[in-house]
Amino acid sequence: MKYDLIIFDFDGTLANTFDWFIDALNHLAGPFNYRRIEVDEIKALRLSNAHALYKDRKVSRWKTARIAARLRSMMAADIDQISLFDGVDRLLRALDHDGVPVGIVSSNSEQNVRRILGPELSACIDYFECGVSVFGKAKKLKKIVKKSGVDLSRAIFVGDEIRDIGAAQKVGMPYGVVAWGYNDFDALKDTSPDAYYESVAELIEKNRYPDG
Repeated sequence: MKYDLIIFDFDGTLANTFDWFIDALNHLAGPFNYRRIEVDEIKALRLSNAHALYKDRKVSRWKTARIAARLRSMMAADIDQISLFDGVDRLLRALDHDGVPVGIVSSNSEQNVRRILGPELSACIDYFECGVSVFGKAKKLKKIVKKSGVDLSRAIFVGDEIRDIGAAQKVGMPYGVVAWGYNDFDALKDTSPDAYYESVAELIEKNRYPDG
């Protein structure tokens, strides 16, 4: 099925930031007094969500917001270390060429997102809703859909985390999952998504040439 509006999560969906986030969270473990993420925990981490990560480390909601702000600042300083996944440039150009409106909903800052995308690809994005709280994506999804004028059933949110699925379900919109992000792909597929993508190339193909 081809959708009339595609909204993407950014980190882990369009940008390859997982390793950076693990290092950054471990860097903040001391200042914020929580347990570091060890290498042997990463597999289990990919099966859970951000809420479980913070809950396991007894990080309160107010502290979570402060950590998110620090992470955004740290990424701004390390922006040259962050790259898009291979093929994302072709994906965004293809959707722009086809006239498909595109949005981004992210807990990252809009400045960081735009710098990673660069001017050309940023111009392919119709809606930016960034700096979102860890569990605040649902409101931003609803806001973009309302702005676009597209029927909710004709829009899709594509992400890589369990919390992305929760946000889409809360709004009542279709959602798609990707194989290359933060959470385990099989765990994401077990939620019965409306679409799933094993590669960026497949994401391009399914949204340009529906029904095969």
